Amino acid sequence: MDNKDYSIEEIESVELLGDSDNEMAFDLEVDGTHMFVANDILVHNSIYVEFGRICRHCGIPADKQAKFCVDLWDYAIGPYMNQCYDEYAKKFNCPKNLQNLELEKLSDVTMYFAKKRYAMSECWKEPDIYLPYMSKVIYKGIEIVKGSTSSYARECMDDFCRFILHWYGEHDEPVAYEEVMKKLKGYKKIFMIKAPEEICSGSSVGDYEKFILNDKTQLTIGEKCPAHVQAAGIYNFILNKPKNKKYKAKYSQIRTADKIKWYYTKDPDLKVFGFLPGQYPGEFALPMDRDVQFEKTILSFCNKVVGDILGYPTLTSSLCYSQALF
Repeated sequence: MDNKDYSIEEIESVELLGDSDNEMAFDLEVDGTHMFVANDILVHNSIYVEFGRICRHCGIPADKQAKFCVDLWDYAIGPYMNQCYDEYAKKFNCPKNLQNLELEKLSDVTMYFAKKRYAMSECWKEPDIYLPYMSKVIYKGIEIVKGSTSSYARECMDDFCRFILHWYGEHDEPVAYEEVMKKLKGYKKIFMIKAPEEICSGSSVGDYEKFILNDKTQLTIGEKCPAHVQAAGIYNFILNKPKNKKYKAKYSQIRTADKIKWYYTKDPDLKVFGFLPGQYPGEFALPMDRDVQFEKTILSFCNKVVGDILGYPTLTSSLCYSQALF
């Protein structure tokens, strides 16, 4: 390949996007191109193609559309792309074509939140496996696959996504706003009686000593302290109070690298509170603000669907819709 046809770029940044219980991936992106060389490997981004309009134009029944798309790839698009890659290799004097654009999966309905953030109902995957409708929903880059998401929040998000995906798979018009609110009210009704362990966010505490300057004689929190580290510091501070000395044998101090659960409280000064998993300190825990906790852990995600996908007004923690005045 001629030296004029590529350039070497320095890595500008490496960022941790978040913990995930279900997957581990290194996401490399290069602006302005779908293809680049990394460690002598030619890397390309995935490409998403929408065949729905072709299926509708050709009058393909819904239960035959997956097979139609696979055949369209196998007998038309795939061979044509290989021909193009052969010509590309020949143009640049490569001994043979080493590139291949593969059909990895098909979806009958997908919700896209942003680039590489979606909920997808998979209907076909390699090697030529057809899946029953809505039997497998894939989540990428959204809160449901993050390790910090609580068990009940993940359950609600999964149910809400499946509800919206199933609706759009069966209807041409948007789901009614009243049906959306009914779903959310059902989630909150159960949320209000759930145990703290099931509705608290989870996080690993990093640099505790850097951010919590004093948790014994008084509570001193450093600048730019993350909310979950504040929650850990507040827990330690309350546990260290003389009146709670009797609980020190029962509950451990939180330190750097510990994984904790944490939530928003009703205290105007101590706004968050954390605890070690399996050790909820009911004797001295601060009261949870369940309205705020619901809004932060479940409603904020659902509002992205309500506003960005459905185009409806988003909802407040009291499940009333709010509209901007300007």
